Amino acid sequence: MCLKRSGFTRLWSKITQEFGEAGIFAATFAPMHSPFTLKLQAQQWEALLKEVQFRTSRSGGPGGQGVNKLETRVELLWSVAESECLNLVQKHHLLEKTDRRMDQEGMVRLAVSESRSQLSNKEIALKRLREWLEIRLRKPTPRRATRPGKAARERRMQAKKKKSERKHTRKRIDPRRDL
Repeated sequence: MCLKRSGFTRLWSKITQEFGEAGIFAATFAPMHSPFTLKLQAQQWEALLKEVQFRTSRSGGPGGQGVNKLETRVELLWSVAESECLNLVQKHHLLEKTDRRMDQEGMVRLAVSESRSQLSNKEIALKRLREWLEIRLRKPTPRRATRPGKAARERRMQAKKKKSERKHTRKRIDPRRDL
């Protein structure tokens, strides 16, 4: 496991002290009603809203006379590593994979400038954050091992024979060999 991020290494040491390496593996596949839940609960979302910070700036694009006066572009900032509303397993799950929206310290940044209204841009940013969290906290479906069927094996063998014949016919023919 690659431990590049400073926030991730601190979090990983907390998790291993509390649950141990085996506990993390078990927590990843635990049922949803356990304390190791990955799904974001309603009360967690409310607490998360208190941790989110917004930064505003002037937005490019159409806006008429107010385009250079009003700050309608919104940038949402939220630190996964320092969040108190997520449990340790959820933090680990979010910090485990890199994402273009998250920097090295685990700070999520979402910039929105779709609307001319600052309020609607904030709502869009929060909606995107929630969608991102739901996608990232979804448990991966385990891969089921399968074997190729009989017909697929036959097609593969036929293709190999055909390729072998093609290569065999490319060889030089020795005229002395026919005699």
